[in-house]
Amino acid sequence: MPAIDTIAGAARPPDELYVFDGLYGRDPRLGDPMQGLEIIERWVGERLAREPERPGALRVVYIERQTGPFSRAVGELVARHLQKADPELTAGLARRYRVEPSGVPHGYIAQIAAPQLLADGGAEIDWR
Repeated sequence: MPAIDTIAGAARPPDELYVFDGLYGRDPRLGDPMQGLEIIERWVGERLAREPERPGALRVVYIERQTGPFSRAVGELVARHLQKADPELTAGLARRYRVEPSGVPHGYIAQIAAPQLLADGGAEIDWR
């Protein structure tokens, strides 16, 4: 899973990560399909510890039938971390750290979402 492998192997983990229908999980024939969640869990925890002095983002846009199960699991772990965050920061963090379903087919997600998110990691994606 390239997105997770990139985080795991990075000498300096990214401050922002945008994943467009790309969290497939591991092949279930090779073990736990949710293997790798622990890498994202650790990264999110470390990333949120640097807020607000060093803002970051994790935005995952998914299509249910493609990457839904793993993406939703990432959304759950992000929600758990946000529950522990400083209440004064939670609203702003929730805009930049979230997992959401796509409003367009797979081939158009990056074309529509990337420019908006690169301009503002907390942007509401306009799927029109």
